[in-house]
Amino acid sequence: MPMSSFLMMDLRLAARSLRRNPNRTLVAVLTVAMGIIAFLLAGGFIEWIFQSMREATIRWQLGHVQIVRPGYMVKGVADPYRFLLPATSPEFETIQQANGVVSVAQRLAFSGLLSHGDSTVSFIGEGVEPEREVAISDDINLRSGKKAEPLGRKKRPCSAKAWPKTSAWSRETISSCW
Repeated sequence: MPMSSFLMMDLRLAARSLRRNPNRTLVAVLTVAMGIIAFLLAGGFIEWIFQSMREATIRWQLGHVQIVRPGYMVKGVADPYRFLLPATSPEFETIQQANGVVSVAQRLAFSGLLSHGDSTVSFIGEGVEPEREVAISDDINLRSGKKAEPLGRKKRPCSAKAWPKTSAWSRETISSCW
């Protein structure tokens, strides 16, 4: 007997079984459909996570490209000032004038330990240029406080209405006055 006749016989037997047990057929079809739907939803969720992580890294931390001096990745954490790029170099100007460049902002990453008596706390900091960071950091959502401002901006003194009546000071009250 040829192979095609075995295949046709198996298909007829399967069709007869599906017609004979409609409830079992419905459960099987729904199980496969739910599995496909779950697979598609999980794949879409994972794709969204990767896209969100990429955008967050670009918008909140690094930008698209980091340009550093040779040796920064090895010794830059220990001595960041030694690896600063000059803001007035011809290379810096060339990068700013390149097609598609939205913003070129310098950053200074640093870390350390703060000690007081027997207590020690580690910290990580990053110095940025706020006026240049606005172009790439527009995706940050602040829950409290406000966005960084250039140092040269003058702030208004607090009026009597701005001072709180209680002794509980908020960061927003202090930063909006001084």
